[in-house]
Amino acid sequence: SHLARQSVGRGRTGARTFTDGGRSDGSGSIGRHRSHAWPYFSALARCALAALELACWKHLAFDRNKNNQGTMVLVLCLGDLHVPYRTSDLPQQFKDILLPGKVQHILCTGDICTKEMHDYLKTICTSIHVVKGQFDEDHAYPERKVVKIGELKFGLIHGHTVIPWGDLSSLGMVQRQMDVDVLVSGHTHEFRTYAYEDKLLVNPGSATGAYSSKDAATTPSFCLFDVDATKATIYTYKLKDGEVKKEKMFFEKK
Repeated sequence: SHLARQSVGRGRTGARTFTDGGRSDGSGSIGRHRSHAWPYFSALARCALAALELACWKHLAFDRNKNNQGTMVLVLCLGDLHVPYRTSDLPQQFKDILLPGKVQHILCTGDICTKEMHDYLKTICTSIHVVKGQFDEDHAYPERKVVKIGELKFGLIHGHTVIPWGDLSSLGMVQRQMDVDVLVSGHTHEFRTYAYEDKLLVNPGSATGAYSSKDAATTPSFCLFDVDATKATIYTYKLKDGEVKKEKMFFEKK
């Protein structure tokens, strides 16, 4: 498999971790291609262009999917909402992005907690796959689930039974047991993406930024998979200082 961003680092276990080498506003490599005349633009023009750039990033995944309805499938991955016990609601900035009818599937790592939040997610997309977290009121959710989308097999777990929590070797063992291309897990409330033994391990974090057992405050986050057969473009969204920061990466099954 192949997973690419702008820059690549190494984790402690040898798994590759990925960070965007573009600008901190999520615009990636866009800013590096501006002409040398850029410093002479008026302040108003710079503001207008920056706003346009941000708007393009906000809707990029949805627009790509809309224009390729025959082949591409948009998948929302999120979890650890903990509404209403640890936080009141999904951030409004995320609600403005996750409009009804935009995605074809939802993969949720659990801890939705209430039927009301489950019903809200179904307004975004009726094809919703949820596994059981530690605090879900609905005990009918399965512990594990495999969903095939395009030519990719997604494995879905909450992650609280993986010891140590978030450990790459342990997650890799689960991935092999489930025989999936992408393992989506949660519980740690911390966004992580790793290429591990030619597969992809993803933790979308907490969509609400709910506190965890080790952190009093976490960064709200989720991700979108734009699946095209054996390939996927992954868009990550994080809410920092009231602004949604975006990054993009690629995965290909070999």
